[in-house]
Amino acid sequence: MGTDYYKNLILNMLQDYTYYESVANYKQQKIIAKFIVLVNVYRKGLTKKECDYITNFKCKTTQIYGVPKINKSQKIKEACKLAKSSCINICAPNDLKMRPIVAGPACETHRLSYFLDILLKPFLKHISSFIRDDLDMLNHFPNNVEENTIIVSFDVVSLYTNIPHKYGIEAINYWIEKYKTELPNRIEKETIIEGLRFILQNNYIMFDTKMYRHKIRHCNRYKSCTYICQSSDGIPRDPDVSEITTKIRTFL
Repeated sequence: MGTDYYKNLILNMLQDYTYYESVANYKQQKIIAKFIVLVNVYRKGLTKKECDYITNFKCKTTQIYGVPKINKSQKIKEACKLAKSSCINICAPNDLKMRPIVAGPACETHRLSYFLDILLKPFLKHISSFIRDDLDMLNHFPNNVEENTIIVSFDVVSLYTNIPHKYGIEAINYWIEKYKTELPNRIEKETIIEGLRFILQNNYIMFDTKMYRHKIRHCNRYKSCTYICQSSDGIPRDPDVSEITTKIRTFL
């Protein structure tokens, strides 16, 4: 894959202004200063060590890159079918898409994300749709399956991209209100909600020296955002989502 071809694929993705926006005046120190103000406002119930852990570390700019979705390219599939050797040479297939990978192990909010991850994890046992991994999936299957049973799986396209921040925050609020005892008494709900809101609104990434911001996407580099997506089955649905659910049930 040529450098120019790769860069164009990533830039085409970042030019989807529904999900991304270009940032001309990004200043990391300004983000950190706003973050420290947030922690000071909601520090009630937090220990000194927790506040120090969340705010005192060396930040690094988050990078974004892409992994080609080779299995989704029809051009590559056709070339594989016609191949007479194990090596296939295809120059810049015009239907190749990229899977965005965000590398931000030391971004401004990564420690806050990890801290909220610890606080939110106990709520998962109350979410019927949560499946930890492939082994846990086996525990959800019945011991006996009738002969004519149809097993169906669904793939959600761009799951993290298509959950608006508003619904994610509502989902977390729903589960905290429903199972208040899962949260330590010293931690206020507003600390979690406002912390998550700050994380979601400050998804800054760099590609080729230019800065961008995720506008809608729940970026899965944050574990807490993953839990938001997993817990979204606990809030009232939009009419469009309810209609889709009804159609799936009718199909089954």
